[in-house]
Amino acid sequence: MTLILPPKKLDQLALLSFIALSFIFWKTSAHFFWRDEWYLMNEMQNISFAKIIEPINGQIVPLFKFFYFVELNLFGANTLLYLYLNLTLYSFTIYFLYKLMQLHFPSKLFCFIICCFVLLHPINHNHLLWTFQVAQTLQFMFQILSVFFLFSYFKENIKKHIYYSIFFLIIQNYFFGNGVFMPLLFILGLLTIPKHINMFQILTCLSIFIAFAAIQLTIGKSEKIANGMFEQLPQTMNAFIHFSEINFARYLFVSEKCFGRFTTGISIVIFIVIILSGFINKKTNKKLLLFYLGWFFITSISVPLARGSVLIGLIKIPDYYSVLCFIPFILLFSEIFSTWQIKNLQASSSIHKLKPIILGLVLFFFFLIDNRMTNTYTIRNVRNEAKMNMSINNNSPYYAFDDPHYCDINNPRKDGFYEYMIQNPKEVYIYWKSKTLIPSLNSNLKNE
Repeated sequence: MTLILPPKKLDQLALLSFIALSFIFWKTSAHFFWRDEWYLMNEMQNISFAKIIEPINGQIVPLFKFFYFVELNLFGANTLLYLYLNLTLYSFTIYFLYKLMQLHFPSKLFCFIICCFVLLHPINHNHLLWTFQVAQTLQFMFQILSVFFLFSYFKENIKKHIYYSIFFLIIQNYFFGNGVFMPLLFILGLLTIPKHINMFQILTCLSIFIAFAAIQLTIGKSEKIANGMFEQLPQTMNAFIHFSEINFARYLFVSEKCFGRFTTGISIVIFIVIILSGFINKKTNKKLLLFYLGWFFITSISVPLARGSVLIGLIKIPDYYSVLCFIPFILLFSEIFSTWQIKNLQASSSIHKLKPIILGLVLFFFFLIDNRMTNTYTIRNVRNEAKMNMSINNNSPYYAFDDPHYCDINNPRKDGFYEYMIQNPKEVYIYWKSKTLIPSLNSNLKNE
């Protein structure tokens, strides 16, 4: 006897699964503030409109700053709650991705498996385990919602959906600042996907892009990037290629060092071959492929444009940069692999029986890597929280583990961003600890 659940029940079960998996794979037993967070926590003590719109590394993120200010006033020093909220938000983000995929793929199981892959991939560890990077989670959520309502409008022609789409399109850019070019992607979609072109919608998206660019060039102080763009074009393209090949390796093989120095080369060849096969395959939706490829490109190019020289000089590019274009990358590959899955995998009964085993092995592999990463963060968090408590009890300076150049004036940041240094992390911590509205879950704080 086979139990068949109605679609709504299946969707609810999927959401609960995403929440459960996110906590099983990504929850740490300890959490604490780190690096850039000290600067923002210091700024949030005396909040003002000027500080809200002030850029961070050229990124204009007023909505995130306001969100983080609310978090600080609610949670204060109860750092585990920041983690729990981030994991819950990302679970809903993956659920919205699941709903977006259902607009194009008939198999709920296929959508669910792909979304689990996105949720549990080790590339997520920076933005899920670092409190400050909840900004990325929120941007992913609103980018997905904007695209979901756009495609829902194309499919069902419900007029209010295009308004929802434009609303989310606007706010997504002001959580992490990586969505300046998203309106151009919408223009591409409006020109290629619907049967009839609506010039008013296209002009609206163009106006949003012009507004984004104007705000970025003025408030974001990106005029130097714009003025030197053509002069630095070779450097920018070099940074883009370097950034892309690192990302491909991390998406496909978890690490860019999996096969030594050949890993990035192998990854970029695989990417090109699969993309070409997708456009050659008669069964794939070429318009959808073009849209996802555009989404992947605009979320990739923004980092080299803003931080090109930094990318080339970094020994290891942070994963919070690489994860920015991960979701469109997965959607792009899903469109290509969906036809392969139907034609090849389901045709063979033996392969069909092996799919649960293969899925289980992938999840176990991810669990081992994710668990290693969460353990690393836990050790760092426990040490830093203990050092902070010791600093308060002994009335001594706070010197964090693996975090000296953000908090110690005698050991400044090597990248030259002295304006993001603070000299009083202990005082900042005590201030926000006094603002905690929700009782603490942190073990060390409980014992005080």
